[in-house]
Amino acid sequence: MGTFHVPLEIRNPENHQSETVNALVDTGATYSVVPASLLHRLGIEPSRVMTFDIASGESVEYPTALAGFVAEGYSGFARIVFGPEGQYILGATTLEDLALGVDPKRRRLIPGDNPLI
Repeated sequence: MGTFHVPLEIRNPENHQSETVNALVDTGATYSVVPASLLHRLGIEPSRVMTFDIASGESVEYPTALAGFVAEGYSGFARIVFGPEGQYILGATTLEDLALGVDPKRRRLIPGDNPLI
């Protein structure tokens, strides 16, 4: 699958502060990831530390929290990872929560109006 980026709005569900970033769509990533500095700026505080196995094979721990998201006009809530600077990833659980799919040929997000349950 080719990679592509989309505008992704990240919202604090409590104070409604938000910021839009250019995020890499990565269906192989479970969670969405943005720099911790951005989440702190929005007033989003970590609620849980989780261990992740990354592509290099090592295990790393990152704080996580729930955040609001808007992509392609669809909004919802999902877990987000407080990541390193420069990392902006739109992951699978956020796509699922927003009921969005991926059109890899046209490199765009599409409504996922017929999900399997």
